[in-house]
Amino acid sequence: MAALARKGTRENGDQRTGRPPQAEPVSAVARALAHYRRVGLDTICFIYHLSKHPQYMPVTEELFRLIEQGRLAAVTSSLVLVEVLARPQQLGNYAAVESYRVALSTFPHLELRRSDIAITEQAADLRARYHLSTPEAIQLATALVDGAEVFIGNSPALRAVREIEVLLLEDLAASTTSGGRA
Repeated sequence: MAALARKGTRENGDQRTGRPPQAEPVSAVARALAHYRRVGLDTICFIYHLSKHPQYMPVTEELFRLIEQGRLAAVTSSLVLVEVLARPQQLGNYAAVESYRVALSTFPHLELRRSDIAITEQAADLRARYHLSTPEAIQLATALVDGAEVFIGNSPALRAVREIEVLLLEDLAASTTSGGRA
């Protein structure tokens, strides 16, 4: 925090030369998400991030940085807790269980939304129409009912969805390695 107040930093410009502050370089992920204000997140975003997946960690790291900074608001179903906490519980890693639970429930600008009748009915419709798994349908329905503008997941089956724009992590990852857009 003190670094933000120091003179001569990027944020404040160079006091000696009077040059304006330099803008932070904009990542391919930030560019791809720049025109969205609210995103829906599938569980896989959290799993790849927490497991430090070598291909997707750069994408999820930037995604969660944007959310933490408030540049994006995010919503996910509380189902994410079932899917994220199950493996460490199976392994008896209760410290990870508690750490993940706290991180997910207190992460800035991330809403864990409980399912209600509107979400479950929407999920049933999406599951039937697109042959999605039940967890994917619930996550997607949560995003739709909660007003997300885009849904981020990684299942190719999501490409068929028409009710909301879908971005796949694999496409965002390809944009970071090629330097292009998603």
